[in-house]
Parts: sequence; C-alpha cells; structure tokens
Amino acid sequence: MARASGLKLLKSSERNPLVTTTYGTGQLIRAAVNAGARNVIIGIGGSATNDGGVGCALALGLRIEDENGRPVQGQGAALRHVSRIDTSGMMPELGEVEVLVACDVDNPLLGPRGASTVFGPQKGASPADVQELEANLAHFYGLVSDTLAIDVRERPGAGAAGGLGAGLMAFLNGQPKSGIDLVLEYLDLPRRLAGVDLVITAEGSMDLQTLGGKGPMGIARRALEYGVPTIAVVGSLREGEEQLYEAGLKAIFPIVAGPMSLEEAMARGGELLEATAARIGRLLSLAPSVSAMAKPDR
Repeated sequence: MARASGLKLLKSSERNPLVTTTYGTGQLIRAAVNAGARNVIIGIGGSATNDGGVGCALALGLRIEDENGRPVQGQGAALRHVSRIDTSGMMPELGEVEVLVACDVDNPLLGPRGASTVFGPQKGASPADVQELEANLAHFYGLVSDTLAIDVRERPGAGAAGGLGAGLMAFLNGQPKSGIDLVLEYLDLPRRLAGVDLVITAEGSMDLQTLGGKGPMGIARRALEYGVPTIAVVGSLREGEEQLYEAGLKAIFPIVAGPMSLEEAMARGGELLEATAARIGRLLSLAPSVSAMAKPDR
C-alpha cells in the first residue's frame, strides 16, 4: 500500500492525514481481483493516510452516506459525517478472495496506542488533528459495529497504516499476519541460519515501536530460537534500548556519529553505514568467536 497511498509519494509540505486516502490501494486490489487473483497479500505500512481504510473499501464498491443520503468521501476528516454504510455494491468476487494483511505492528484502532495517536503525527497531524481523527474513526467504526455486527476496534493490527488494518478486516475479512513472519517463511530462515554465527539486521529509527512486531525484532526472536545472536545497525536509537535488549537483541549500533540534520544523515547514509560496519568488524575481531557475544556474561 505504500506504493499507492504512502508517505514517500508526498512532499513534507503535502502531508495531511485529514485529506489523504487509501483509495489507490483499493484500486490495486480491484485490479488484482479482476486479473484473477484469489489469494492476496497486502503489505501495510508507510502510509500517508488516517482514513481507517475507508477509501480502499470505496474503490471496491462500498457506499457511505451522510444523514441526507449524500455520498461521503473516504477521508479522515469526512468520516464524522457518515450515517449509513452500504456494502451491497462491493465486488462479489471478494467473497472468493483470501486476504492476508502483512502487518508489523499490533496497535489497535483507537486509544493511546491507536492509529491517530501513535502514527498521526508522523503523517503531518497536529495535536488538534489527532483528536479529530480519533473521534472520526471512533464514530465510523462504532457505526460499522452497529450496522454490520463486525467490531474490529480492539483487534491487534487494526490501527496499522492509519486504520487500513481495520478496514481490511471489516470489509474484506482480512486476516492479519506478521509481515516479518511471512517474509522469513518465504526465505526459509532456518535453512539460512545453518552454520551462521551472527545475524545483522537494520532499521531507520529504532524505538519502543520496534517491540510491537516490526521486522528487526521478528528477526532477532526467530534467530534466538536457533541460538544465533542478532545485532542491529540503525539510523537512530530514540528510546527503549534496555527493553530491546531484553526482547532479544544483543547490541544496537546507531550510524550517526555526531550532530547533524536528517537531510545530511540521509545524504551521507552510505558513508555512515560503512564506517559503522568497520567499527563493528573491529569489535568482532577481538572476540575468540562471534558466538561468544550471545553469552550473558559478555
């Protein structure tokens, strides 16, 4: 969905989750289903949206109306106007489609860990916008619960991608799956770990959100099951270092060596990564074996 409804498609000045929509993601699903796909994996994350996945559902035939019977656009700011939900026009083929929702966070739709509060500011939402988006999602998905007898508000992953997780669960019977688990299953990680002494993973900005099921922790936990330690190379380390170690990572190495702007760090990313890798290599050369790093007393 990031390629159709993602932050990377916008300039910083264009970010506004009150008006962005997942409609393009719905168009991709429609095209896949029309082409004959009956097993669909939707990677959600990196979104510029906070529309609860309503735009996606509209592209697939959902109709939403206000109290006067007028169509409502599927944008975060508009959801408060919805008084009627009609799923009768949705693609009938969707009933034959298995939808897997590849998601690396377990956030619910609403509340302090919900879509608007946690991810809204990353997409350009002000504190007032966050409150509005939260109220609008609560209104709409309360109506979904009352009208369709489907309540996804507390389901893990419902808050991912601005609530797209909730929309896929509610309107496409989407089944959430750990994105990293799907990838590692495809890669046959156990076979690749045979004879390996150390796993190195990476993340742009590592913090407490990483613990919510994101890729680096998924890799670290899976590798630990096979007795292989994992270290992480990151653009920045914001918070939660000790919790990350307790969860399975053995060491974390930020690549930014001194004060610099985000723009400079991005421009020098390759250089900074290479220098950090060299420092890690020097450290590993001091150990009798890399596997010794996994021992608690080291």
